Amino acid sequence: MPQIWMTYEEIADLLDCGGDGVLARVRDDRLDCKISHDGRKRVKLDMALTAMFLDRVRATATPIDRAVADLRQMYNLMARRDPNEDVLFAAASDDSAASVAG
Repeated sequence: MPQIWMTYEEIADLLDCGGDGVLARVRDDRLDCKISHDGRKRVKLDMALTAMFLDRVRATATPIDRAVADLRQMYNLMARRDPNEDVLFAAASDDSAASVAG
């Protein structure tokens, strides 16, 4: 699971609660805190909060994200195929053979 560090404000947005709710959650769950290089205090999300964060990211994926994922999948499929196999003409000849037989 990736390490994700968020500010108290970002966690409040994630949990849809106020600052007091975030402070209580951090205290009760004993989450790690640190001051980042920018001077802001950040909290390392636990597994449950990380899952919530990733679910939110997945839910807000844009159509361009889906297109990129589809292109990556197609690239992986093409990288695995036999370079000597002519997929386009093999499919066309199979279709024409079926229509002649039918």
